[in-house]
Amino acid sequence: MRCYEPSTRATSSPGWRNWPRPTRDPIGYTAFVHAHPRWIAQAFADALGPAAGELDALLASDDERPQVHLAARPRC
Repeated sequence: MRCYEPSTRATSSPGWRNWPRPTRDPIGYTAFVHAHPRWIAQAFADALGPAAGELDALLASDDERPQVHLAARPRC
């Protein structure tokens, strides 16, 4: 199995030219960067309204792992 640098592998894929660009599709680009579907990023942007400049921070915080408050432990 070969190991590739993530940036090399990502930019050498066949469809990289079709990735959203920040100047043409800012919401699509932000969704792509934070690994969210575009429709979710659009829904967040619509909900933020005039504060849509905070979309990047919102999607970044949505990616964070939640704290575990309750965990099931196996019986011994």
